[in-house]
Amino acid sequence: MRRTTYICMLTILLIPLATYAMAVEQTTNQLSITIKGGLGVQAVVENTGDTTLENVSWEITVEKAGGIAFVLFGTKSGTIETLQPGENITIPCLMARLMPPTIGFGKVNITVTVGDVTEKAQGTLIGIFFVGVKEI
Repeated sequence: MRRTTYICMLTILLIPLATYAMAVEQTTNQLSITIKGGLGVQAVVENTGDTTLENVSWEITVEKAGGIAFVLFGTKSGTIETLQPGENITIPCLMARLMPPTIGFGKVNITVTVGDVTEKAQGTLIGIFFVGVKEI
């Protein structure tokens, strides 16, 4: 009898923990990131879940991939205030892409982190233009 009581109490205590772990995992898996080139590097972030996301931090880092390359102003960051289910947003916005622009030349590695989701890509930076950007 006593063993059954302990098992029931333990089960009741663990149910909220299991529910919390599932909720965190659900939030983690509800972002989709697509990295693009062009005038500055940009990422299209989509909320693929069914809950609204608020105050989600983002960071885009551009680093040289080796060889003869250089990168200036290679990190940009900010916050997405709200992102509704099914909605997508392009980061950084036009003003953040232009002031100050990422400038450089050569092969680069691009890392985009939104919340706790990270995507990586490689491409070529020519001045302020990113060409041949491919996710890895």
